[in-house]
Amino acid sequence: MRKPLGPGRKQDQGGLLRPRPRRAGRGRGEHKDGAIPHMVLLVHGDFMETYQWHCGGTIISEKFVLTAAQCTIKDEVIYVRTATVKKSDALDPKRLYKVARIVRHPDYNEVEDYNDIALLETQTEMLLDRLAMPACLPVGDSYNDSSAVALGFGTVGFGGKFSDSLSKVVLTKFSSEECAKHYKPASDLPYGIKGNIHLCYGDKIVSRDTCTGDAGGPLHIDNKDVHCMFRVIGIISFGIACGIIGVPGVYTRVAAYTPWIESIVWPD
Repeated sequence: MRKPLGPGRKQDQGGLLRPRPRRAGRGRGEHKDGAIPHMVLLVHGDFMETYQWHCGGTIISEKFVLTAAQCTIKDEVIYVRTATVKKSDALDPKRLYKVARIVRHPDYNEVEDYNDIALLETQTEMLLDRLAMPACLPVGDSYNDSSAVALGFGTVGFGGKFSDSLSKVVLTKFSSEECAKHYKPASDLPYGIKGNIHLCYGDKIVSRDTCTGDAGGPLHIDNKDVHCMFRVIGIISFGIACGIIGVPGVYTRVAAYTPWIESIVWPD
């Protein structure tokens, strides 16, 4: 089983793999008209020496980005790059922000695939405009999440090359029972799939999925509120290979952590 590998992670031999950032495979569509405003790219390393693009994230306020905890486990400098359509585009200094604080969920454990969620606080406020703006958090369950869109810059298929362009994939929701058939209890998933903190999305007819390099990125649905175009309902977390028809990927259920997120981002 494949899982999202954050910076510094290695694939286990046999059984469940450690979470490996996953990426949209076949069925993806590249965004040629502009960036998805809440999507960010995480940059690990020192720009004066070497750096790597690892994982995605979601803007949720002027100074906070939501991502997967697995994307923050390596002790190195992290930058947030906003308004990005192509990684190869020239870096705009006004769109690059150094991370000042990492807040992993207190129940996150590198060994197990639960509570894979973290917040990144930038040193300065991010420039918010039509190319970079926050997504809304889910509150309650009065929204239609039968299908959702995942975003990322990861590989095009399992073992493939990393995409230079931001891509999206529309996925279908799987029930916890359907998901559990593919994710049996194991060393890094001792209690199996937990429907209260996990979401499962994939496709039962064609090969659509996220893949290596996508971890931390958003799973979102359209939001009818004119002040907030998208609602982030999931964080790309782990899965089995990429794009296997009928086998969903697993996402952190953001709604389960909304109170925790609000207590840090908006403490008052």
